[in-house]
Amino acid sequence: MKSKEGDGNVTDRARNAASAAQKYESGAAEGSARPGESVSEAPAEIGLAAVSQFYTFRLNKLSVLLGRQMHEELRARYGLKLADWRTIGVLGEFGPMSLVDVARRGAIDKAQVSRLLPGLIRRGYVARDAHPTDRRRASLRLTGAGWDLYAEILVLGRQRQAWLVEELSDTERTTVVDCLDRLLARIEAEPAGPFARPPAAP
Repeated sequence: MKSKEGDGNVTDRARNAASAAQKYESGAAEGSARPGESVSEAPAEIGLAAVSQFYTFRLNKLSVLLGRQMHEELRARYGLKLADWRTIGVLGEFGPMSLVDVARRGAIDKAQVSRLLPGLIRRGYVARDAHPTDRRRASLRLTGAGWDLYAEILVLGRQRQAWLVEELSDTERTTVVDCLDRLLARIEAEPAGPFARPPAAP
């Protein structure tokens, strides 16, 4: 067991790193480097451990680990990849739509959807209905087999969700959902966030 003195040293180091990070960010914000120039090296007090405290780091790690978990299960049971399931899931929840809309709704790269689509069509899960005048606007929809698969995998997804939050109270679960919805709304409203740049001069 670590001594209280050791714990205090860890706390002091963390506090010093946070202070150094603030000073570093403040200096960068004040324009210590001109556009096109690299910012000077971060102070030695800023350790890599500070990065693991970022909300974005933790959310990304959670997403990656859960995605890996689901990917392994989908591959073992159905021979599917996670992007295959997301495509089926989007069509199951929102109904027929174009490839572009599937990519947007599912947060999947459009090129990736284009590559995986022939496989889903060949296996009989998805059908493509041609647009009468514009080939690029073809509508994608689930087939009967696709709907059966959607319902089956949805049960797996719900089981995984229940497992993930089983140690949280009902109030905590509601809070998590509310916070995630607010964070998503913010990034969707301001995609560039703090890095927004003014429009280029004509």
